[in-house]
Parts: sequence; structure tokens; C-alpha cells
Amino acid sequence: MRNCTACGPDRVGSITEKPENDDIPDIWPDAETDHSGTRVAWERAVARKRRILIIEDNDTLRDSLSRALGRKGFEIASAPSAEEGLGVVLGHLFDLILVDFKLPRNDGDTFIKQVRQLGCRSEIVMMTGMADAATLALVEKVGARALVLKEADFNEKILATVEEVLREPQHIAETG
Repeated sequence: MRNCTACGPDRVGSITEKPENDDIPDIWPDAETDHSGTRVAWERAVARKRRILIIEDNDTLRDSLSRALGRKGFEIASAPSAEEGLGVVLGHLFDLILVDFKLPRNDGDTFIKQVRQLGCRSEIVMMTGMADAATLALVEKVGARALVLKEADFNEKILATVEEVLREPQHIAETG
């Protein structure tokens, strides 16, 4: 028995039984509960919009991605360069970062190395117009989860990749 997180210390809820809601992932009994058995921690996580940072030097593509992901319910921030993206990362926490491989001054791989050195644990997906074996090896080496080619079906591929990466994260983003 624990104090009810919704009602305060006067009400006590039991976390010994799992609520009968199949939509809630099986993380019981780690989640907090209120007197009715509602899993408060899960509700807070679901209520929070997932945050995505887009780093892309092409204004049209960056705006298009922002709109498409915003329509899917994500909270979006964007930057036209790795330097500006690094500044955004320093002030905010993100569930996912989409970064272009070829950027002015610092490329995407340099950006990834820098944010990892800062302790950023966000998932990262790299985007590129061309990918050869060396590019694929570099993406894997710096720790990006995926590489999405900027081809005719790019929007569909990036949306599917974002959903897949966020559904099964390898790094736990420190958002709250």
C-alpha cells in the first residue's frame, strides 16, 4: 500500500493488482497508483507530448518535417545548423533528434559526438541524400539508431522510422 498520488496522504491505494486496461504497458508495479488503481505515472507519460528536435539546413525540408510531425502530435523544435542545434539541446530535453548528415561547418556525425559527450541520451536518427558503405559505417559508429535516405518516399520513411524508434527506444530520454 502507498499514499495515493492523486488524492494525497489521506487516501491509500493498492498496487498489488494491475488495472484491467490492456492499453497500458506492463510496467506494473513500478508505476505509482491512486486509490482507484489508476497508474498515475503512465498517465503523465501519455499526456506529455514527445519532443523532437530537427536539425536540417534545407529550410523547406525542415519546415515540412516540422509540420508533418506536428500533425502527428509531436512537440517540435528545429535548427538550421549543428551549432544552433547544440544550443537547443543544451537548454531542453528531447525524446528524438533528427539530424542531417551534411550540414554547413559541422556535419551530423560531429553533432552526435558532441551531444553524447554532453550526456544527451536522446534517440538520434540521421538523414542523408546519399549513403555509401562508409556513411553507413559512420552512422553506426556514432550511435545513430537509423539512417533515412532523402528519396521520393522520404516523408513516409521518416514518419515510420520516428514511430518505430520511439516505440522501442534503446536510450531513455530524460524528459519529464
